[in-house]
Amino acid sequence: MVVLPAGRSYDPRPEEQGESFDPDDDVPVVFEPVFRPYAFLEPGDEVADGTGRAWRFDGPWDWCPFDGGAGPHEPVWPLVLLARRSCADAAEAGAAVAGATRTGSHREEIARWRAVAQAEPPVLPVP
Repeated sequence: MVVLPAGRSYDPRPEEQGESFDPDDDVPVVFEPVFRPYAFLEPGDEVADGTGRAWRFDGPWDWCPFDGGAGPHEPVWPLVLLARRSCADAAEAGAAVAGATRTGSHREEIARWRAVAQAEPPVLPVP
């Protein structure tokens, strides 16, 4: 696990950054989640956006449209959960996604993260 100072974003290019953390040592540590963008989604979730476009969620900075086409690189809210690999209660998960995205937008979700993290979203390498 890597811990970054406030105001710094993860950069996938350098081999080492931040401070390492070993959860198996005897140093007592307490983590308190403050805000995780898209906490109502899990990596690999498939959703349809407000325009009917289908997307795979690989993380808040990594959305893949199934049509592979040009256009916006983020979904338009509201979102509808189409599929989740690890969901025992699909109806409950679908209701959570619909409720969380009833108002707002992708950009508002990222703006909330920026305010809490005091950093910019990471720039992912282009495959």
